[in-house]
Amino acid sequence: MQNAKLLVIDDEPGFGESLADWFTPLGYQVSEATSGAEGVELALAQRPDAIILDILMPGMDGFAVIRALRENDLTRDIPIVVWSVTSEDLSSRLRGLRFGADYILLKSKELHELEEVLRRTLGRRKPASASSPATLSASLSASLPAVSARGLIYDPDEVLVYRDGVRLNVELTPNEASLMHCLWENRNHLTTRDDIAASVYSDVQNREGVSNEAMDRLVGRLRTKIEPDPKSPRYLQTVRGFGYRLAPSGQPFNHEGG
Repeated sequence: MQNAKLLVIDDEPGFGESLADWFTPLGYQVSEATSGAEGVELALAQRPDAIILDILMPGMDGFAVIRALRENDLTRDIPIVVWSVTSEDLSSRLRGLRFGADYILLKSKELHELEEVLRRTLGRRKPASASSPATLSASLSASLPAVSARGLIYDPDEVLVYRDGVRLNVELTPNEASLMHCLWENRNHLTTRDDIAASVYSDVQNREGVSNEAMDRLVGRLRTKIEPDPKSPRYLQTVRGFGYRLAPSGQPFNHEGG
């Protein structure tokens, strides 16, 4: 993503400037907030493509920032990369994930990992050429089952979603992509919450720390990107009391029939 806008929220003097020195030559536009409250204000005003967030800040800390951003319709889908010394602590990582962070990284002077995470988060992969439904079917035939031009198709290699033969102009965050991959691998069948936790939060040792609310928010964000009407989902269906089911054809779930 060319000219992607990054917002750095960190109270450490010179921290935002050092990140700007690194990322500006790579084509990013970097702005800085030195407090949590200022960060939320700038996020609402600028609508950045991604946020790099510290946790340990006086006043409004990083956890409160994540909560505020996820509760606002204007900022709920902005990817948040926590880059903090607290990320070494498992409980802090779990808390960040529960609040809605997309990545939790340990702050260091080495920026290559952060650069790679941002590249993946912002979908900085080779551009896909515009495909007609016929071209799409041919290019995916080796890895996907036979499908009609109608319905939902997911290309896990390119992290692309197609609906009724047309590529959706959406970018999935890493957690959304992991969820979509899990659902697609198990499409037309029940996917339990335990299945999702194991797939999306595979690096978290204690997956029971991931709340149902955090998982529901993740599902909700994915629905806003793949469903024609997220309030009445056709494809990503809830199986109450059990989990979810991805139905590429949009057919309703018959639990008695499996």
